[in-house]
Amino acid sequence: MKRKLLSITLALSLLPTFSYAESKSYEAQEKKQLSQQELRVLTDEVGFTKEDFEAVPVEVARDLIEQKARKISNGVVQSYTMEKNDQPSTVIAPMSFDAADINLYGNAYLTQGTDKPGFKRILMVASFQWQSQPRYKYTDKMSIGYPSTNKFIFNTSNGKIQGHTNRSYFYFEDNLLNFESNTPTDADPGAGVAADYYYHPFAEKLNGSIIQYVYVPDNQSGTSNVCIRYGHKYLTLGSPSVSIYPYGLSVTPSTTVQTADYILTLTW
Repeated sequence: MKRKLLSITLALSLLPTFSYAESKSYEAQEKKQLSQQELRVLTDEVGFTKEDFEAVPVEVARDLIEQKARKISNGVVQSYTMEKNDQPSTVIAPMSFDAADINLYGNAYLTQGTDKPGFKRILMVASFQWQSQPRYKYTDKMSIGYPSTNKFIFNTSNGKIQGHTNRSYFYFEDNLLNFESNTPTDADPGAGVAADYYYHPFAEKLNGSIIQYVYVPDNQSGTSNVCIRYGHKYLTLGSPSVSIYPYGLSVTPSTTVQTADYILTLTW
């Protein structure tokens, strides 16, 4: 997948329609705070909780305000800890928050107004944050998968999926580096998307996310589970593969890929 490396900066926006502002440090960009009015709208109308404010980038939050979105899921931050043993393990077990290696987050929002007449538009957000350095630095992958019975579709143009952004960023030698792409690494119509995340050896504070718009016919409604799965690759080169599980496209566990599942429930 073609990616572009942005210079030592963290741009908080994740949607492809946003420009990526540059700054000399993450802390400087973090000062781009929401106004009291924006905080009120996000809390009272969109349905933000404290964890949403911490996990959703500022520019994405502002886009949700502009689209008069409302949250249609129950996502919170969940922590996972790698098994600490001498042999390779394919298990990541939920443990206490303080001792966690990685945090996963996901939510979905139904927006008002759509660029596809006759369809509702749903924005799905999934993100991860490493709390410690992974033991091995190879290419990881995160997926958002859902059953075909949801009747979700992508908007496309010239054969390419629209409304997608995946991003990762990390510190390396005191510099903050971003990787960003508007094309998923893996995708299946009606099943979901996935993206690769590469980390340089000795990188710190690894973070990443997937933003994906999906569409469902106006006359359709329902409740469904969505599986957000993070796969950590180690011992061998290359990136994790994906499979179509009963609940959609997901990273495939293996003897060299540890996985963590985050199950989200949404109603539209």
